[in-house]
Amino acid sequence: MHESYFSIKPDLEIERAGGFFCDVCAVGKPAGEISPDPRYCQGCYEFLLKEVELLPASKRPKWIPKAQE
Repeated sequence: MHESYFSIKPDLEIERAGGFFCDVCAVGKPAGEISPDPRYCQGCYEFLLKEVELLPASKRPKWIPKAQE
């Protein structure tokens, strides 16, 4: 049987090797790509910061990137 295109196996292997799961890309990423907010890779973090600038200050959803202390 052939492996599905959407397989969690590569993501789990990346996480086992010290990587993380980006909540936006929805894939495993190497540890070197993590952003100040551990939910996102650096690319998604930068993209989301730009998206936040477009939102009114009164509407701040939970996905807003923030550095973890």
